[in-house]
Amino acid sequence: MNNLPHRGQKVAEVLVSKGIEISALESIFYLDQDHLEILLSDRFLDFEIINYIGKNVGHDFSQEFPEMSN
Repeated sequence: MNNLPHRGQKVAEVLVSKGIEISALESIFYLDQDHLEILLSDRFLDFEIINYIGKNVGHDFSQEFPEMSN
């Protein structure tokens, strides 16, 4: 079985732990809630998207994904 972390789920967990509601991201990313939920359900969410989210919410996701290059 694959031991890779579910990237979208991990991003969502970090956002929740920081008190950032998914619906609050709509205005940041100009996406509707359905599209955000689809993004965050992606097991292999692209690191560029993760990095973009991190920059906009003030979080360095390389803590969760050390393999991610900044």
